Amino acid sequence: MHESEGLSLAELAAEANLSEFHFARMFRHSLGCSVHGWISQRRNARALDLLRQRPELSLAQVAAHCGYANASHLSRSLKADLGATAREWRRAKVRTEAP
Repeated sequence: MHESEGLSLAELAAEANLSEFHFARMFRHSLGCSVHGWISQRRNARALDLLRQRPELSLAQVAAHCGYANASHLSRSLKADLGATAREWRRAKVRTEAP
């Protein structure tokens, strides 16, 4: 599954042939985070890769590629995770990678 396809707990649990409750509990036990937290981490990692490798993409395009509703949603997620919005992170990365 691709991050932009909108993973859901119900779909993942059905794929594993488990109840949602049991799947969520076993997921947290195995990976140390919730299903939602894991999906968010994956989306944020993908967004950072795109911000770094594809500077021509707008924030809205990056958000769409990563399964976020819009650029604002992407920026709020990155701010919560990294302490910087997508725009702030991109600007800081460009400054540190400039010759």
